[in-house]
Amino acid sequence: MRCTCAVGMAVIGATWAGLAAGQPMPTGNPFVESDSITELRSFVTKINLLNGLGMTLSQLAKVRRILTEADDARQVALVAQKRYEAICVPEFERLRSIVWDGTPLASDVYERCKALDDGNRLLQNAYLRSLAPLEEKLRIVLTPAQRSLVDRHADCMVPAPNLQDPERIGQAGNGFAYVALLKEIRKLPEAEFQARKNEYSALLIQGVEGDFGLVGRKEMPALVKRCDDVVEEARKLPDVRFALRVGKMAEEMDPQIQDIRLKNLRVENDLDVVGGLGKVGRILLDVRLLPVVADRIKKLQAQTAQTGSSNLLKGPGPVAESCTKGRCAVGTLK
Repeated sequence: MRCTCAVGMAVIGATWAGLAAGQPMPTGNPFVESDSITELRSFVTKINLLNGLGMTLSQLAKVRRILTEADDARQVALVAQKRYEAICVPEFERLRSIVWDGTPLASDVYERCKALDDGNRLLQNAYLRSLAPLEEKLRIVLTPAQRSLVDRHADCMVPAPNLQDPERIGQAGNGFAYVALLKEIRKLPEAEFQARKNEYSALLIQGVEGDFGLVGRKEMPALVKRCDDVVEEARKLPDVRFALRVGKMAEEMDPQIQDIRLKNLRVENDLDVVGGLGKVGRILLDVRLLPVVADRIKKLQAQTAQTGSSNLLKGPGPVAESCTKGRCAVGTLK
């Protein structure tokens, strides 16, 4: 995922080659995603997260003030970057001419260009330091549950339809297949179930090996046992209890979700800090979210006037939702 401060950092963090040439460096691969698509994808995933947090009107008002401060910091950084660019471009164009000709690089040219390149990093660090206090303000605005959702968030471009489970704001495993399997198994008479248990285990192993490659041969027996235990539980549960539990039971069977949870655990242990900013800052301090937040405030004010409710969050409920590699429910779209 790109830094939350994508717009400002994209400008400030331009490489010296990009400044000298006046355009992005070619990658050699014509199918590399363009910056505009990458930025749009990043922006959409952040809006999905903002929607899923279900902030109150009071929270959104505070977030808008914080984002306004972030935009002020960005404007200051852009002015500094313009000054930096005015100095860098002539020096780097001179460097380009020298290396193009293959002539020896004089020590003074080397030292100047190195200092300018180091200055770029100093500008970036100063910008990030200016955002760190704003991230702390954001964390205070969020509830513990909302902070947890942000910390565990993984990119999601297209949210599942009728999204209700807050854990599904970001990327999750493709639970539909496991939910369908559990429902099918529940319908089987006991004798037929016992006769087909090995068949289901074989199908599970085949699917896991061919799908994600997340489970090695050594780990496979433990996964099969866990799935067998889930199946046994599914057959014993009353209908109402099964309806409430089936989504979580499917997650327990899904190796992709288990892998994501392990990654989340490692992220928590590492504090997931990049450039001095945690995940809350990198995602929610994107100034492009300002008009989105303003729109949410307007809608909430209208909703509050009509119903007295001051948030847009739907009530939680059991739901089987799918999101695979950031393309949530794409297969269900028509």
